[in-house]
Amino acid sequence: MSTVLANVTTLVTWCLTTFTSFTGWLIADSLGGIYLGMFIVGFAMAAMFRLLHSA
Repeated sequence: MSTVLANVTTLVTWCLTTFTSFTGWLIADSLGGIYLGMFIVGFAMAAMFRLLHSA
């Protein structure tokens, strides 16, 4: 059980480190801003498509 907990802790630490570095790049880089904008626009279009098809 302690081995499983140690591996889970290692996995969570790796995920947080990766997410932190990715988020830092996304905020600091101009290309990251473009990717973030495309994601937001894509999400808005998908939400609008779903909303209009459910009406």
